[in-house]
Amino acid sequence: MINQNYMQRTSSSTFQSPYYAKNPKGLINVGNNCYLNSIIQMLYNLEPFRRELLQLDTSPVSFTQKLIHHFWELYQSDRESINTKEFYSQFLDTFPQFKYGQQEDAHECLMNILQMIGQENNYPIKMSFWDKVSQFCCINESIQEWEQNRQRENNIITRYFIGQLKNIIKCDQCNFTLEQFEEFQSINIALEDITKTQYLNEVLDNHFKSSILNMYKCKRCHGAVSKIQNIITVFPRVLVLSFKRFAQNNNQIQRINANIAFPLNLVMDNYGERSDNIYALQSIIHHTGSVNYGHYYASCKSKNNWYRFDDWQVDKLDIEKKQYDTFGTPTPYILLYIRK
Repeated sequence: MINQNYMQRTSSSTFQSPYYAKNPKGLINVGNNCYLNSIIQMLYNLEPFRRELLQLDTSPVSFTQKLIHHFWELYQSDRESINTKEFYSQFLDTFPQFKYGQQEDAHECLMNILQMIGQENNYPIKMSFWDKVSQFCCINESIQEWEQNRQRENNIITRYFIGQLKNIIKCDQCNFTLEQFEEFQSINIALEDITKTQYLNEVLDNHFKSSILNMYKCKRCHGAVSKIQNIITVFPRVLVLSFKRFAQNNNQIQRINANIAFPLNLVMDNYGERSDNIYALQSIIHHTGSVNYGHYYASCKSKNNWYRFDDWQVDKLDIEKKQYDTFGTPTPYILLYIRK
């Protein structure tokens, strides 16, 4: 059922399904809010997520409702670009850590928006006594942990963006192994500051490889040398990859301009317990500039076409179907893939 607040504003004779966007529209930059504009375009053009978001029966004073209203503006307006002044103000009121007119981080913006939507529309799963008994007897710790978490958090964000990692910690001295589970909604990847172009799978191989765990003592022998390796046990429907392009060097923050070539179709089988984990590229968040000044824009797929959303300006892109490419951005900031 479509959100009633907006069904009432649109007569039955003029109402059209918002599930498939009309012609793409830009978002006006009203004060260094390019980071927010880029994230909104990325979420809006994620069609399955947009479809479910617009059906949420949420509080009329919630941030989610304000985002829904903004989505409807993008869908219904006949203008080529939408004024973002009202939504930008609502965003700043909801997230006071972001300041008007300041340079802000797009990934931090995305994580805050997803967290707020989840909190405002959370419907924990209520389990019967026998369900709990069955869960307790479950020998698969990954599934047991996942189901326990859904008793606390179960919402549109957990359905789309949340995955699960298994952290395997192994002592080099006594071989004691400890397994821990944690959920994630973004894989944040450190980059090497090198001039050679790196392929995304090479970067992921490095991210998921076994590494020494500092400041940790073995639970059994109290040895100081242990290694940790992460394995994905639950793959999210939407995979968010962010690249740490800012690092501290000699007490100064520097931007890492490492080139990344990435595929239109990403196979993640090497990083999980299960196979057949294939993702299709849906959006790219680009960042240009330096530490002190920068600009964000987005490239998104909409109805089988690619568009560049640079604030108010929207241009159709011709992305060739190559196995690996930089697709107009050798230094992507965020990549968003959706499971095929």
